[in-house]
Amino acid sequence: MGRHSRFFPRLSSHGHVAVKHAPYSSAMSYEPTTIATLRRALDEVIRDSRFRQRKQASVLEVAEHILAQAATGERDLERLKASAFQKLIASQARLPSEAA
Repeated sequence: MGRHSRFFPRLSSHGHVAVKHAPYSSAMSYEPTTIATLRRALDEVIRDSRFRQRKQASVLEVAEHILAQAATGERDLERLKASAFQKLIASQARLPSEAA
């Protein structure tokens, strides 16, 4: 099993502190097709204008959310993306209004 198939996302050879201490196991293992689906979901979300308009969420936060969804068993590309966008919308709703 390759180093990328054991862990998603792999940002560097040392990983990211937030990823290392996230509430999921770094020992999780996914099939290559699942990893491809998770990666595609992340890529499509961060390329979407809805993501670029919401500056409060980082790519890492979106990746962690998608990974958390996968940990619960979600594998459908469209549901993974919809969940990520729901998280973005919920995050924005919690921020104080900048118009005030």
